[in-house]
Amino acid sequence: MSNLTEQLLSYLKQRADMADSTQTRFQGKYKSDEALLLEYGIVFDKQIKPSPIQGEPKACYKNCIDAILSHSDLHYCEGYGFDQDLPISLYHAWLVNDKGEVIDPTWLKKDKTIYLGVVFNKDFVLETLNEIRQYSIIENDYKIEYKLKKNGFTSEMLNKKFHKL
Repeated sequence: MSNLTEQLLSYLKQRADMADSTQTRFQGKYKSDEALLLEYGIVFDKQIKPSPIQGEPKACYKNCIDAILSHSDLHYCEGYGFDQDLPISLYHAWLVNDKGEVIDPTWLKKDKTIYLGVVFNKDFVLETLNEIRQYSIIENDYKIEYKLKKNGFTSEMLNKKFHKL
């Protein structure tokens, strides 16, 4: 396991532990996005550089949704991105190809980046975004009554090529 991976996992574990101790009234299975992603997330550490798809800065969710609509061979991911030059990890969206290689149309100049997240089923992404009317599924879990944090992910939500539920 790389040092970057260890840093990311440690950061997310600290956040999940803090939420577990403070979110005592929440009756769901996962008290935080971090706990949910630590349970289901995959570490992605291989990245295609330079990115063959270039999007707008600070628009990772939109960039990736637009890309999966025009590139049927790419898969949409959400979770956390961590760059060694940043002191914290950030909610982020990226793409992966069938080999699990990251294509990040937003963070074009980040060289030493690691990602931890889930690969969503495309139909679930489109249905959910239509329902919540905003980009980002995990950050907008509250708009679907905390379905993700209450129960976790189902096999219909996640891409079966990457997740075995």
